[in-house]
Amino acid sequence: MERAAGATIKDLKDFAARSPQPAYRRAGYKGQLKQAGNNLVGLCPFHDERVPSFKIALQDSGKVTAGHFKCFGCRLSGRIIDFRLRQLNSSDLTAEIIKDLARDLGVDGYGHTKTQSSPTPASQEPHAPICQELVDKLHNHLLQKPDRLQKLLETKGLPETTVSLGQIGWDGERYTIPIPDGNGGYSDIR
Repeated sequence: MERAAGATIKDLKDFAARSPQPAYRRAGYKGQLKQAGNNLVGLCPFHDERVPSFKIALQDSGKVTAGHFKCFGCRLSGRIIDFRLRQLNSSDLTAEIIKDLARDLGVDGYGHTKTQSSPTPASQEPHAPICQELVDKLHNHLLQKPDRLQKLLETKGLPETTVSLGQIGWDGERYTIPIPDGNGGYSDIR
């Protein structure tokens, strides 16, 4: 299994781009996938169908990047994280969802060590805090993208001090805002 310190959304997307079939299998796709050209094709897990209309790109081509899924029946599309959110019938990406997907994909991080002993039932697991390392990594990623930073400052009318103090970041697709937990840490990233 691949391991990474401080798994980020980008880490998860990169893993799915490098190994689409194993990534979607580990993320919970149960149907049969067959290769058809540059895609894996199967039945959509989100609606009933008899003719496969669900595709996962195996490599970058035009507007589609490797690891991207699209159903031509129900029109759902996205990356591995969107797939997981749809499975959970959620639109709210939380640190817990990222952590669980990272664990399922074998892209581990957040400073936690998982043991092979009996797992804690989900109902008893504490909400995973966001580590400062992840917040710093996302914030530094934004600072290394001057065009993204400038766009944020111009479109939202934010001063640079707000971006800095709020540790606003960039995950490769969207801006991120860490949500303080009131104890000096973070409870979520939006």
